[in-house]
Amino acid sequence: MKLVNTKLFLTAFFCGILVGCGGAGSSGSSSSDSSSSVNAGPIDSGSDDSDSGDDVEQPASLSITSQPSSQTLSSSSSLELSLQVSSTDAIAVTWYKDDIIISQSDAHQFSALSVTDTGTYSCRVEAGELVRTCSSFTLTVLDAPSVTRAPSNQVVTEGEQLTMSVEAQGSSVVYQWYFDGEAIAGANSDSLVVSNTELSDQGSYYCVVSNAVGNAQSSSASVSVLEATTYGNATVTWDRPTTRSDGSQLLAEDIQSYKVYFGPSADAGYANSADVDGGDLSVTLEDLESGEYKVAISTIDSAGRESARSSDYLVAIQ
Repeated sequence: MKLVNTKLFLTAFFCGILVGCGGAGSSGSSSSDSSSSVNAGPIDSGSDDSDSGDDVEQPASLSITSQPSSQTLSSSSSLELSLQVSSTDAIAVTWYKDDIIISQSDAHQFSALSVTDTGTYSCRVEAGELVRTCSSFTLTVLDAPSVTRAPSNQVVTEGEQLTMSVEAQGSSVVYQWYFDGEAIAGANSDSLVVSNTELSDQGSYYCVVSNAVGNAQSSSASVSVLEATTYGNATVTWDRPTTRSDGSQLLAEDIQSYKVYFGPSADAGYANSADVDGGDLSVTLEDLESGEYKVAISTIDSAGRESARSSDYLVAIQ
């Protein structure tokens, strides 16, 4: 009885080992929890289920998020036309000027702009079968203004016409003249004309030439305005003398002529004289500059003898 019990123990132990090593047990066996876990087979922790989201194809997308805008620039300046694009695929960019292809690159470079680069620009972006176009924009290129000939100094007389001019280069330039630092209203051409100068027009003049990309100022010109000289006539009259300086009688037929002396009152002598026939008792002195003059008269008889001059008369020419 003791030997039989030993065999039964061994058999039971052996079967337990087989089951535990993965051997197929009977469906009605009472195997432990560890043998049930083994019978379920190994679990593949690296299965494709964890990566299934990466294999889902994303829809293609393409959009322009930033593009160039219209601008005005000076010639000889540099410029780069570029975009910011959001795309799921590689992109190809084509640039156009006035609907004509100018380059096929991500950015278009201008190393030195010229006036001929002025135009309407646009672009086309392709990514696979997707196409986007940017809004058209304008590029305006201007030559900056410069003064090539400045106005010159002038001297004019009050009442005369004053004309000043300036020469400039540049694209679509406008002019503005200044007098003593103040802009002259309406003086917006390359010439400045003052038709009837006054003493108050004397001063400093210059011109500023400008456009959308800059401005240039000419050097200043000095204008001097002289006071105008007024000319006038003076008529002098007198009575016929009847006696000589010695008190003797002087007849009308004894008077050959009169001599009229005149000149600026401030002078010591008389700068001018005029001979008048003995039958006349007046004379008109013409084209005298404005000012005060002194006039004296002497008588010359038939023998050619000249009397002393009369006292001075004062004549004013306004």
